[in-house]
Amino acid sequence: MTNNNGQINVIGDECLMNMRPMSISSCGRYFALATLAGQLNVWDTITANLVAQYIPSKHLSANCTKICWPPDHHHSTINNQINGTPKKQNDIMNELKKLTLLAMGTENGTIFLFSVHKNEIHSILMNDSKKSMDGHTERINDLCWSSSMDSLFSCSQDKFIIEWSIIESKIKCKTILDHNSVITSICVLDNENLITGSNQLKWWNWPKKQLLKTFNGHSNEVRFLRPIWLSSKDSSTKDAYLLSSAISDRYINLWKLDQSQSPSKTNKASNSLASFLLDDEPISLEIAHTVIDNSFYILSVSKSGHFYMFEETIESASNTKGPVSPKYRLNIQTSCDDKKNFIPSNKRSRIERQIPYMYAYLDSKQLIGKSLVNGNTNNHQQQLKDKNRIYIQTIYGAPNRPIFERLSISECEKLCQEQKSSSLTLITNNNNNTTTIIKDPSILKSIELLPRPSLENVSISKENNTKIKSAKHSDRTTVIGPAGMVPHQPLFNGVNGDGDTENNDEIMLSEDELLKISTGKLAKLADGCAVCTVGDTNVMVTVVGKSPNKSGTGFTGFVPLTVDFRQKAAAAGRIPMHHLRREIGVTEREILTSRIIDRSIRPLFPRGLTGETQVVCNMLSLDGQNDPDILAINAASAALAISDIPWNGPIGAVCVALDQNNDVVTNPTRKEMNNARMNLILTVNEAGNVLMMEAFANEPVLEQYLIKSISKAIREAKLIIQNIRQLQKEVGKPKRSVEEIPMPGQQHFDAIRMLAEQRILDVFSNHSHDKFSRDQALFDIRQQVMSTLTEEFTDDSTNLLQDAFSTVIKQIYAQMVQKTGIRCDGRSVDEIRPIHCEVDLFRPVHGSALFQRGQTQVLCTTTIDSQDSTWRADNISALTQGIKEKNFMLHYEFPQYATNEIGRSGNVGRREIGHGALAERALRPIIPNDSVTTNDFTIRLLCEVLESNGSSSMASVCAGSLALLDAGIEISSPASGVAIGLLKPPKNENNEEQENIILTDISGLEDYFGEMDFKIAGTRKAFTALQLDCKLEEGLSFKILYEAIQKSNQARSHILNIMNDVIMEPRKKSKETMPMVEQIQVPINKRSKFLGVGWSKAKKLMAETGVSINQDLEDIDKFTIFAPNEAAMNEAKEWIEKVLREPNIPELEFGAIYQCKVVEIKDNGIMIQLHPAMKPVFLHLSQLDLRKIDHPSALDIDVGSQISVKYFGRDPVSGQIRVSRKVLQALESQVKNFIK
Repeated sequence: MTNNNGQINVIGDECLMNMRPMSISSCGRYFALATLAGQLNVWDTITANLVAQYIPSKHLSANCTKICWPPDHHHSTINNQINGTPKKQNDIMNELKKLTLLAMGTENGTIFLFSVHKNEIHSILMNDSKKSMDGHTERINDLCWSSSMDSLFSCSQDKFIIEWSIIESKIKCKTILDHNSVITSICVLDNENLITGSNQLKWWNWPKKQLLKTFNGHSNEVRFLRPIWLSSKDSSTKDAYLLSSAISDRYINLWKLDQSQSPSKTNKASNSLASFLLDDEPISLEIAHTVIDNSFYILSVSKSGHFYMFEETIESASNTKGPVSPKYRLNIQTSCDDKKNFIPSNKRSRIERQIPYMYAYLDSKQLIGKSLVNGNTNNHQQQLKDKNRIYIQTIYGAPNRPIFERLSISECEKLCQEQKSSSLTLITNNNNNTTTIIKDPSILKSIELLPRPSLENVSISKENNTKIKSAKHSDRTTVIGPAGMVPHQPLFNGVNGDGDTENNDEIMLSEDELLKISTGKLAKLADGCAVCTVGDTNVMVTVVGKSPNKSGTGFTGFVPLTVDFRQKAAAAGRIPMHHLRREIGVTEREILTSRIIDRSIRPLFPRGLTGETQVVCNMLSLDGQNDPDILAINAASAALAISDIPWNGPIGAVCVALDQNNDVVTNPTRKEMNNARMNLILTVNEAGNVLMMEAFANEPVLEQYLIKSISKAIREAKLIIQNIRQLQKEVGKPKRSVEEIPMPGQQHFDAIRMLAEQRILDVFSNHSHDKFSRDQALFDIRQQVMSTLTEEFTDDSTNLLQDAFSTVIKQIYAQMVQKTGIRCDGRSVDEIRPIHCEVDLFRPVHGSALFQRGQTQVLCTTTIDSQDSTWRADNISALTQGIKEKNFMLHYEFPQYATNEIGRSGNVGRREIGHGALAERALRPIIPNDSVTTNDFTIRLLCEVLESNGSSSMASVCAGSLALLDAGIEISSPASGVAIGLLKPPKNENNEEQENIILTDISGLEDYFGEMDFKIAGTRKAFTALQLDCKLEEGLSFKILYEAIQKSNQARSHILNIMNDVIMEPRKKSKETMPMVEQIQVPINKRSKFLGVGWSKAKKLMAETGVSINQDLEDIDKFTIFAPNEAAMNEAKEWIEKVLREPNIPELEFGAIYQCKVVEIKDNGIMIQLHPAMKPVFLHLSQLDLRKIDHPSALDIDVGSQISVKYFGRDPVSGQIRVSRKVLQALESQVKNFIK
């Protein structure tokens, strides 16, 4: 990695920015960056073109963690190393040099060697038992090439260090070195010396595995190790030094590697020689040096996006007291309009937005000349003195579109001298194409910013004592740049006229599914906009928030949030089929998706936000494979995160499917969801706590597989949150301040407790209360307390006092249940309300059931109808759901009288649609797909809530299961449902959080007081559907979810025991009103008699009897008859038999010859009668005679004549009898009579 020719060598291979591995090649020609999704991009730093791109396929199942380039073969010792090796290895090494290999380490321990020239994977170094190769099994922490490029060293989270043979693609050596923690970095000095880093640095003799020295100075894990060789004082030898930096450490330490001491004296801890100070931890580190003046350059980029350069010698650095300060510090900012307040563009204020540096290094080729190669040292000294020939190559901007620029050291020095500062900020104004260099607010010097021109047209001018370089083109002005900056492309490529940059983030999920989130291009007038993409499905979400109401006029307990998800036919390349040919109304699918998004984001809005917020989800494109629901949730999370609307996100949502092998698939396609045993949608926050969950099974799923699916979904969702958070840091707006709404204080709580705590406890302890009496008692207390509070707290609003009372009454109830274990209706925390069940309530209906649990009562009726009554989806719903029609439906109705209220009837609200969909999903898995009822009928359950005091949707599941059994429908097992709640007691006297209380079978009051509504439905041993709603901003831990699931198992079993006492299995004897289905076979020749012209006879039969007749599409002779009851079926069958009945006629034999009578002569043939009971048969002219005739009279055939014909069966299409006279004449002509 070094040479002795005296030129600057750039040493160091890898860096990390925002968890994105990136690295510059040793020659400085190529820059490689791996996205978080695992995609590798390689740019040419001279042309700024993307020269290679690698998108991982299925075999790359883990993200990239490290990138490492080999040493530049033009300056390495490759040729010396391979002398004496076999010719085959020599040829291999020469071939490897042409490939421009790049090493990539991954999360699962696999190492890929990627060829930039061929743009493909060259080889894979991995743990492979088939090849007897015991590689890494965990995350690759660091990679380093040997100077000869024939070996690659790797260290991993599994604590092993492996030396790989690149020629043979196998392991040379694998060992564990003695470290106090996992090795996070590695550096190869030569064939014998190796440096490893954790929170200590250790110097090893690699062949002997012997420790030479230990270095202390970093408290965290070391990220970068960079060696450097400088001439000693006598210039006869080279001294080795080492630079190191660590995670969360602002210091770069310099160490001396003293090889003159013996190992016994040097294996003690050693401190650093010097330290170099940055403003934040470094994310890239490069070092360059020259042997002429023994100086070295350190170039580093900090995590905050600033670029630092140090120019020092060993003597000056070691003699500096304290940390060494940088010679230059550069920062780039762009000036753009502040669009937050929607004012005209000419009146907008200007704001500065930082554009972070990613990488920096010295262009070493600027110091390599012919005189140097020939050994002319004097000329080289002249080149070093001319700092115009030394350039700093910088890389900054967006990771998906980096910008490459060269900064002259001499121009930078002159600029700093003029500004009298070593810290410069470059601010670019996109409106007037200017760049401002700022040292402090009092100094502003404008420099014209132009895109890059050709160097022939460069002119030097002076303006405001600042040197600039500019050139004019005919069509536009281009830039050489301020202070010698030479951009390879426009400074802010991708920035629109308003100063907004399109930002993209890619997320690779575990199933190699790439999730993209972009912002800054569409709907820029909205407060926030994000587009989420998987495959070819794109969903755009915009958020707009109104200014909050004035202080004191809002209600802190309600968040005015509206979520609208709209499906667009154009997104799928279709046109709506109704007469208006445009989207009208709201579909059930849109409502369900809107509810999922709302339940996911609502808990994170801050308490006290009274300004209305609207979230609009627009489906831009649909590929028919990927579900847009999950994209909409993640896009809403990203849009809210980058907006200035107060919101405590982000969140991440993911869908997982449990396949038939009980494996969990992340982000399943539509086909995978339809074939899966269960599908689960889950939303979590940054802590991994669940905010929303919804699961629905295609067949009952055991608890262990449910837990497995939830665990994986949480892991995948947290990965999405990390990327959204990073996107927020890059482009997010500062959150607007929430209008100060007075919040209840401790004085309010104390006053309410003093006035009403005992009275409230008396109401809760009186178990004789029902829903209305308890509510009335609490209402009376509230009114009395409020009248007293308004007199005492005259300066506080009524809303504040109401909110204080609601908070106190919730706390009192939670404390009572925590202390006594008894709820307001006398039940324990695990006890279920009294249950009463009935079936067969009404004789005419096919099935009926009444389920009563406490004061919640649901009446369910089952209706069985023909396949003509199936629900058929519209074009877009069919693409998104993968279901064109369904023959099982459950409709949920919640009339106003169920809660003793008055309101309009007939309108189906979002809540009713959501509860109905949940109950339908809970019952559908227990109906076998291969049952007679499923194949021949359409089933509709109508659940009417007659009384409601909590958990009416789960009561609908129980009533629906009973109604199915009452209708005689075969089910795999009865199902029941229960709602689990959560009470959160206030903090104790020591201000410590107390343990949450999980409640089984919550009532309406507990639903209001509680923080969770977890609806769980299933059979005795398995789950069919789940729905979780959470009110807590911090979400629900996995522990709470697991306890709730465990409690639901006991509750469902208890409920099923009571249900089984009423009805345990399907009704065996069908009711008289039950519909029937039969199939009949109609011969082809009788089909017209049965159907009539245009199905006239069949339509008459259906109108008179009420049956439905359908013809089989595959067997056209088969007809299916559906009758609403047995009487209708008998009547229809009687009519059909009468129509198809025929007198006794002989059965004709195929090939037989029959004597027939001519009954009619036509122009094109004759009508003949084979039997008196049969209808006449038509005989065409072509079958009358061997000769061609124009009319039957030519053969002297008259009505009443008798002729012989041969019978050939019936026509398979029309059913007509086929006969021929001509074939008999042909047989007679073949007979030869020799007697005559």
